[in-house]
Amino acid sequence: MPSRVSRFIVHALRVLRRYVDLTDSVIENAQPDTWHSSAQLLPHGVTGAATRVHGVEAHRLLPQQSRAGCLILYLHGGGYALSASAMHHPFIARIAKAAHCEALSVEYRLAPQCPYPCAFHDVLTVYRALLKDGQAANKLVLLGDSAGGGLALAAALALRDAGDPLPAGVVTLSAWTDLTLSGASMDDNAEYDPLLNREALTKLAGWYVGEHNPRLPYISPVFADYTGMPPLLMQVSDCEVLYADSTRVAEKAQAAGVAVTLDVWHAMPHVWQLFAPFIPESLQAIERVATWIIARQEASES
Repeated sequence: MPSRVSRFIVHALRVLRRYVDLTDSVIENAQPDTWHSSAQLLPHGVTGAATRVHGVEAHRLLPQQSRAGCLILYLHGGGYALSASAMHHPFIARIAKAAHCEALSVEYRLAPQCPYPCAFHDVLTVYRALLKDGQAANKLVLLGDSAGGGLALAAALALRDAGDPLPAGVVTLSAWTDLTLSGASMDDNAEYDPLLNREALTKLAGWYVGEHNPRLPYISPVFADYTGMPPLLMQVSDCEVLYADSTRVAEKAQAAGVAVTLDVWHAMPHVWQLFAPFIPESLQAIERVATWIIARQEASES
């Protein structure tokens, strides 16, 4: 049974959606400065700083107690069109603190000004630059929410295909893995998802895909072959329109022999982890992610 707080927030979002399309409103009114807050409220014990990695903008978040050599490479959501919001850096910092691990959030280029493959190339550029500078791949975990989750999977697939050293694992939160919007939950959960809908996602997908085929695995990882991929942790809510985007990837990866943990939560909003610390389930989900990350990075030592 979801907590009272989570039920209240989901109910409030559903009521609000009757009067305004939340996703479409964000798309239409988003400005870069709106989504970059200069006064980030980071958790105690975590410092943050803007940086650049081989020309790509990023934000580094460092807990006071971090395990040497360990790194979370974070890819934010926002439909490939919105930059990391004022919520993202404090949220990423919570994961970093719980995992005792430094995090680097990639501020990849955004659609529609920079459609595919811009964001995809930015992530690969950062990953390869980090390894060239001495970061061990088996101490690095790729983590992304929503579009960032799909981007994390796409990057890992490309690294596998190119023969690059693979990360210790990939974590996705409410991942958007199918830009053709063909998952059954797109319609089955349409009345239950308080945030996302087909119309807004269609617009965002068009901006990112451009003239390319949306079924390309590096655009829609749900269509990929997962043979040889690193372990996956996929968190998703059963009421999301993107629910099938995670379950189908998990099924394909498991069939290919990949170690997959599919962590399904009941009646949570899209990327509910971002609501921490206000929703108990957000903190619980973050703890599960942190525990998994620690286990993957420590397993690489044996």
